[in-house]
Amino acid sequence: MKTVLFFVSSTRHSCFGRLDGVLRYATKHGWHVQVVERAFHKVDVRETLKFWNPDGIIAECGSGAGELNRRAFGKLPVVYFDRDPKHCKGEMAVRLDSEGVGRMAAKELLSLGLDNFAFVPFRLSMRWGEERARAFETDIKAAGKNHFQFKRPYAVSLAEQREALENWMKDLPKPCGIFASNDYVSEEVVTAAARLKIAIPSQLAIIGVDNDEQICESANPPLTSIMPDFADGGYLAAQLLGRMMESKSVKPGVHTFGAS
Repeated sequence: MKTVLFFVSSTRHSCFGRLDGVLRYATKHGWHVQVVERAFHKVDVRETLKFWNPDGIIAECGSGAGELNRRAFGKLPVVYFDRDPKHCKGEMAVRLDSEGVGRMAAKELLSLGLDNFAFVPFRLSMRWGEERARAFETDIKAAGKNHFQFKRPYAVSLAEQREALENWMKDLPKPCGIFASNDYVSEEVVTAAARLKIAIPSQLAIIGVDNDEQICESANPPLTSIMPDFADGGYLAAQLLGRMMESKSVKPGVHTFGAS
């Protein structure tokens, strides 16, 4: 039986869908998948590999995880999740098609027949957020509509960021369709709208990303959200790793999965 280590942060909403996909492939091929939690501490990769003696690695790198690098894993076959494309040269990687997500959001909001649309980025400057923003803006402007973007002041505290968001929303032309870079941002927008007494959805129509049910269903009114197919992404990662464990001639590259 082959042993595969899955380095992942279980605090991320995407973790469970990805794990489901990995396990679906592993069950078919008789793998033992060992989850290595890296949410609250830096993993001692050397000791982990020594203990488990794995045949392959799947490593989530969406939030730092500098210790999960090629040098640390040696000659083991590795598939990376959410690795910055700048570091993917010569690596096998799987990531969400963020530009496709941005286009999906534009299509959904444009169907409402509004004239004004806006994008609100995540509280940290993220590559995937920039990709979503760029694709969304392109499609909104191609439709001849007005596009706005919140220039988030990343260097200040989260409370100051939220104050800046409220000030920006006051002057936003309404009604307006807002694409929030993920569901945490959707929650921020809903809270700001409530404080400003801006009606949802008549004045602000909001769409987020991740379909985090805890956030979406607890919001008033409930939030619309794009659902990335994380399970498909997990299955794809395991499938690519399986090929790498069977053959050393598999070419590395960046593979994407979409939203369902």
